Amino acid sequence: MPGMAALKNPWLALVLSAVSGVGGYFAFKPAGLWYLAPLALVGLYLALTDGGFLRSYLNGLVFALAQFLPMLTWAYNAAGLLPYLALAVASGLLLAIGPAAYGCIRFLWQNHWRQNHWLDAAAFAVTLAAADTLRSFVPFGGFPWGRVAFSQTDGPMLRWAWLGGAPLTGLAVAFVAGLAVAAVRLAFDRRFAACLIGAAGALLLVAGPVLFPISSNAEQGSLRVAAIQGNVHVTAEGLFAQQREVLENHVGETERLMARPGVLPVDLVVWPENSTDIDPREDAEAGAAIDRAAESAKAPILVGAMRYLPDKHRYNQALLWQAGQGVLELYSKRHPAPFAEYMPARSFFRLFTSKVDLISTDMLPGDRVGIFQLNGGVAGREVLVGDVICFEVAYDSVVADTVDHGAEVIMVQTNNASFGMSEESTQQFAMTRLRAVEFGRATLQISTVGVSGAVAPDGSLLTPMTGLFEAGSFVVDMPLRTSLTPAVVIGPLTTWILLVLGAVVTVVGLGGRMMARFT
Repeated sequence: MPGMAALKNPWLALVLSAVSGVGGYFAFKPAGLWYLAPLALVGLYLALTDGGFLRSYLNGLVFALAQFLPMLTWAYNAAGLLPYLALAVASGLLLAIGPAAYGCIRFLWQNHWRQNHWLDAAAFAVTLAAADTLRSFVPFGGFPWGRVAFSQTDGPMLRWAWLGGAPLTGLAVAFVAGLAVAAVRLAFDRRFAACLIGAAGALLLVAGPVLFPISSNAEQGSLRVAAIQGNVHVTAEGLFAQQREVLENHVGETERLMARPGVLPVDLVVWPENSTDIDPREDAEAGAAIDRAAESAKAPILVGAMRYLPDKHRYNQALLWQAGQGVLELYSKRHPAPFAEYMPARSFFRLFTSKVDLISTDMLPGDRVGIFQLNGGVAGREVLVGDVICFEVAYDSVVADTVDHGAEVIMVQTNNASFGMSEESTQQFAMTRLRAVEFGRATLQISTVGVSGAVAPDGSLLTPMTGLFEAGSFVVDMPLRTSLTPAVVIGPLTTWILLVLGAVVTVVGLGGRMMARFT
C-alpha cells in the first residue's frame, strides 16, 4: 500500500503504538471520548503493518502500557508503586498476545499467502478482541479492567452489549478499526467499490445498534430504592481506622434522608461495601445502629459487612438486614480480588517481596449467587434483587449469574475509599452502565465515597452521579424487568466462540510461519 512503507521503520511503529495507546486511554472514563477507541485501534493496526510475531508483540505491549499506565494510577494510590506497575505490565503482556497473533498472520500474507483485506481486518479484530477477553480469566481469575467494551458507554456501540455482551462490543469496536483501514487500503488499490463497502460496514457497526429494540420500560412494576453514600473521613491512621464512624455516617445519612418529605415509603435501602466493618451479628451496638436506620426507613437495608473467621480468613458480605430480626439473607463475594483481598501463591511471591504479608487475612470466595428475595412493600409482591460486590461488576459471569437466577434489578455495592481522588470509581461506573444494557436490568452502583448512581436498562442515567468523598443519598424508582436480552440467552457462547477463533488464528499463524521456514 503506498504511503505505508514508512511504517516499516520499527521506531516509527513504536511511536504510533504509544500515541494510539494514549488515545485509547482517553476513550475510557472520565474523559469518555468513546470514538477514540476505534481510532486508537486504527493506529495500532497500522503499527502492525510490517508483521512478525516479536515486533507485533512489542508494538502491542507499547500500546497497552500507554493505555494502562495512566488508567490504573488508582492502584498506586491504594497499594504503592510496585503493585501498580505489576498490574499495568501484566495487563499489557496479556493484551499484547492479540497483536502478536495477528502479526504472524500478517507475516504470512506478506510473504507466502495471497493477502485479502477483509480477512486481514477480521484477523486483527478477532485476535485483539480475544486477547482482551482472555484477560477476564487469567491469571488468578483474570483482571478485565480496561476492556475495550467499557470505553463505549457514551456511544452507540454500547448497544452491542444488548446483543452479545462485552465480548461482542469489543469485537465490534476492533472490527470498525479493521474495516476502516481496509477501506483506505482498497482506495489506494483503486478498488473504489470495495472501499465503499468497507466504509459502509464500519459505519453500520457504529450506528447500526441504534436500531436494536432496547427497552427500559418496567415489566413487573418498580422497586423504590434509597441509596446511601455515607462517606469516609480519611485520617492519618488509615481509611479503616475509624470503623464506628463509617457505620454512623451511613446510619445518620439514612435517617436524614428518611426525614425528608416525600421520601417514604421505600422498598429497600442499599448501603455500600464496607459500610460496616464491625460485624453487627457479633457487636450489639453495631446491630442496634443498623436497626435504628432500618426503623427510620421502615424497610430492610442491604448492608456491606465483613465476616472474620477464627482461622485468619474472612468473607466480604452483603447482609439483608431487617429491624428487630437481623440478617434475613446474605451473599458472600464470589470473586475476591487477587493481591488485594487475598494473596495467591503467597510463599512464591514472598521470595520477591515481604509485602505479600501486608494481606494478613485472606478473603474466601462465597459459594452462592447474589440473589435476595424481597417480600411485600411498594412493589406488592416477591421481588428478586441481584447483588455483586465491587470489582465483581467487571466479570461477565458473576453478573450474568444473578440474572440467570431471576434478578429483576441489580445492585453493585462498592467501596472506593482506598483509591482516593482517582478515576477508579468513574471507570467502574462505566462497567455498571454496560451491565445494565447487557442484561436489560436497571442497575445501581452505591459507593462509600462515590461515585454512585442508578442506570436504566438502556444505559441512560436514572439519577445524577454523586461526587467523590462527600456524603449523599438519593431515592430512585427502578423498573423491574424479567425479559431476557439476546446476550443473556446466548450466555457465554459469544465469549467461547471469540476465544476459539482467536486461538485458531494464533495456531494457524504460528504453524504457517513455522512451516514456511522449512519449505
